Amino acid sequence: MNTRTLPRWRFLLARHDDPQPPATPAPAPPAPDPAPADPADPADRPLGPAGEKALEEWKKRAKEAEAAAKAAADRVREFEDRDKTELEKAQALAERATREAEAARGELARTRILAEHGLSEADAEFLPTGTEDEMRAAATRLAERLAAAAPPPRSGPRPDPSQGPRQPAPPTDYRTASKSDVQAKLRELGVHSYK
Repeated sequence: MNTRTLPRWRFLLARHDDPQPPATPAPAPPAPDPAPADPADPADRPLGPAGEKALEEWKKRAKEAEAAAKAAADRVREFEDRDKTELEKAQALAERATREAEAARGELARTRILAEHGLSEADAEFLPTGTEDEMRAAATRLAERLAAAAPPPRSGPRPDPSQGPRQPAPPTDYRTASKSDVQAKLRELGVHSYK
């Protein structure tokens, strides 16, 4: 187990003109070893009761650290937004919503165009990110190229599986065969019966 520790860097995200600088954050706890893939399997639990308790404590601390990081990010956004007027805040929110809506519309158009041209999701990477007309033209060219690269359909009749070499008949079990089959085989072999 590697016991080497790395230096901890702390960055203070405070503005120089901030009247109330943020409190110094507590150092983050070291990351725990990865948990086993299936904790329900008793063979994958090498920790024991004390180790399990410590693992649960680290998980709790990690959740607290994530919550603290989210709170710090919210506070940074609050500091950035404090000098904005209500109108500027509303405009920024509207711009963000517009960008998200445009991205969703573009993804919807891309999916529709792929379906119209019979292309898969893997082919989506070959479509440009632009207007719907540009994507449609690129999809048409891609579908044409894929169709041209496909092997041509077979010409001529399909093969008939009933023709050609056949499996030999399984050998006859003469212990269970009919009397006429046994007599026919004996005649074939040149044995004559005198009955």
